[in-house]
Amino acid sequence: MSEAANAAAASEAVVDHSAHTEVAADHGAAHVEPTLYGLEAYQVVSIAMLVLVAVMIWKKVPGMITGGLDAKIAAIRAQLDEAKALGADKIATGHYARVRERDGSFQLVRGADAGKDQTYFLHQLGQAQLAATLFPIGHLPKSEVRALAAGAGFATAAKKDSTGICFIGERDFRDFLGQYIPAKAGEIRSVDGHRVGEHSGVFYYTLGQREGLHIGGIKGRPAAPWFVVGKDTRRNILYVDQGIESQWLHSRALRSETAHWVAGTAPAAEFRCTAKTRYRQQDVACEVRVLTDGTLDVRFDEPQRAVTPGQSLVLYADDVCLGGAVIAETDAPMEIRLRQEITA
Repeated sequence: MSEAANAAAASEAVVDHSAHTEVAADHGAAHVEPTLYGLEAYQVVSIAMLVLVAVMIWKKVPGMITGGLDAKIAAIRAQLDEAKALGADKIATGHYARVRERDGSFQLVRGADAGKDQTYFLHQLGQAQLAATLFPIGHLPKSEVRALAAGAGFATAAKKDSTGICFIGERDFRDFLGQYIPAKAGEIRSVDGHRVGEHSGVFYYTLGQREGLHIGGIKGRPAAPWFVVGKDTRRNILYVDQGIESQWLHSRALRSETAHWVAGTAPAAEFRCTAKTRYRQQDVACEVRVLTDGTLDVRFDEPQRAVTPGQSLVLYADDVCLGGAVIAETDAPMEIRLRQEITA
């Protein structure tokens, strides 16, 4: 069969949902023959589906990418709607994650390449989305994906990994925020209240940040780097302290907003698991208590550095992503002090 015919067959498999579902579910079987550019049939189907999804996003939903983790979930939901309109059962995405069905329920499982796992960003997916989503490269290391791409002659096979935020691309994050949040300069203060510099806008900084503070040598202070330890958005003050392990950055507990559970419900009212409070963080052990309003009380076994309200807490049982929630508040010393000042 010619390459053109193979490509046409792959495209037809995307629309013929009964065919592509069967191929995708049985990609390890011995009867699968090499097809286009030496790829197996399920890989051709997956590539064709990814191209289809990209076209759908470009043509149909260019304005849906509006922010963060919600944008990723909105993208997948929009893609599913488009796929159903085309008569397809499933979509495929290039995320490093896996789906596993157990006892009629679908689990979101970490990608096989631990360094590329993206379940942290996908923890808001539910049963309906997982039942209809394929992650065709989730079982592969990135090196093997690159090798397959090179064998297929893809121009991006050797492209550097992206370090930008997916929905804004390789752009300066501060410039991007500046389009939506007006910059307002203000004081940088040490934790004891002394002015040590000036910032360009508290929203441009995150807890634990060292770069971009431009604090020079200060008489009477040790020659140690400064780190952001708190943000008083009400008074537009950025608080800093010296030392990467500053006590002002550490917390043992947090309260979250309403949690989302991949399975639809929490594993139990109280349980132990591991957690991430930011992407690429090593899992940390914790105890979780689910409150009656759906929010979470979480206590870590060891103090955690720079746990940041507004970011996501994502929970795991071994390789299975249980779900997560947005962090509402922590017991970090500076955060407690700022809350007390507001209520005083």
